Amino acid sequence: MALNTMLAFTDADAGVYSGKDCIITEIGRCSHWIRPHWQNAAGTAWPYGYGNDGQGFAYSSLPQFDWSLRWLRDPESGQRQPVSGQPTRRPLVHRIAIPARTARHPQATVHTIWTPGSPKDPKYKWMLIYGFEKSNNAWRLRDTWNRRGN
Repeated sequence: MALNTMLAFTDADAGVYSGKDCIITEIGRCSHWIRPHWQNAAGTAWPYGYGNDGQGFAYSSLPQFDWSLRWLRDPESGQRQPVSGQPTRRPLVHRIAIPARTARHPQATVHTIWTPGSPKDPKYKWMLIYGFEKSNNAWRLRDTWNRRGN
């Protein structure tokens, strides 16, 4: 459910892109979350405090993947094809970090970021956080937050 929701947003953003750079979606698992201790009005916790290798923990650090898979989006068909490496010099990458062990918890916060920028604004990073909630054994999207970066 989470992937279908986020990939629908990825496709909508990619559909408006008219640039020449390719679009890559990278999806990975992160088991190194620091449990967030504050929430927004809807009760979704902001995931922060990831550790960059050798740099300790910081609010602005990206989630570190245990593993990840990458797909290249075909601009004409909208289909994704597995890709390794970097097919162009500066692709737009939608990086999606899904927390491990979400089956144990009633909520999950998924971190996504477009780098070096989003299809809507390729010059600036765009972070989008999805808050999911589980009730009656079904997950639903509860909230999203976004922030434009440098």
